[in-house]
Amino acid sequence: MRAFLMGFVYAGHGVRKTIKEEKKMRFHLCAAFDVILFSFFYSFSRAEYCVLFIVIFLVIATEMMNTSIERIVDKLCPEQN
Repeated sequence: MRAFLMGFVYAGHGVRKTIKEEKKMRFHLCAAFDVILFSFFYSFSRAEYCVLFIVIFLVIATEMMNTSIERIVDKLCPEQN
């Protein structure tokens, strides 16, 4: 059970490190905040809000996967950028 819970701790460290070090992740988070803020000015249904949050989650998850792939490639081929 402890190993399972530590997985969440490690994931939190990874998210924090990505936000701290990746400029595009900070841009995506700011854009997501703006989209959520401006969505209050429209009359979205619950389903539309669900789709909105799913799309925001997918963008952030894809950016994190892209960052992890970039880091793996940088470790494998440090001489090439």
